[in-house]
Amino acid sequence: MVYLPHGVLNSMRQRLTRMFRYIRHCNALSSFVFSIA
Repeated sequence: MVYLPHGVLNSMRQRLTRMFRYIRHCNALSSFVFSIA
């Protein structure tokens, strides 16, 4: 197992959560547009 500093792990987790939130936002936006159209 490779040892990673705590800060690197935190930044990776933050980046992942931000990406998932962006994907979820895009999905909600597309479904909203499709419901209108």
